[in-house]
Amino acid sequence: MKLQKKKFNSNHLLAIFIVVCGLLAGISVFAGGVLTPVKNIFFTVLSPMQEGVNSVGNAVFSWNENAKSKKTLRAENERLQEKIDVLKMQNRVLQQNQVEVIKTKIQKISYSGSQSHQ
Repeated sequence: MKLQKKKFNSNHLLAIFIVVCGLLAGISVFAGGVLTPVKNIFFTVLSPMQEGVNSVGNAVFSWNENAKSKKTLRAENERLQEKIDVLKMQNRVLQQNQVEVIKTKIQKISYSGSQSHQ
């Protein structure tokens, strides 16, 4: 006969942790004065670890925010570059139109000047 392993569901683990935390919180509240030396030892040991974890967490958060910002800025840069390209094209068309207008005016002036000499 095979032995079946009992698997803990994540909900079971969560329930166990909640019960343990509740018991520890209750003990801490009701036996606070007696456990002060134990608390001090835990705080002395765990404070540096907490600071280390916080600094790693802050570094990861900062890196993530910078990555998001970089992605956003690149997208905006691409959009603005496309807008610049459109504006450059419009500027070329306007310059060509301006050249055509000037040529037309010169032709009109030269035509009217040649007619007045006749």
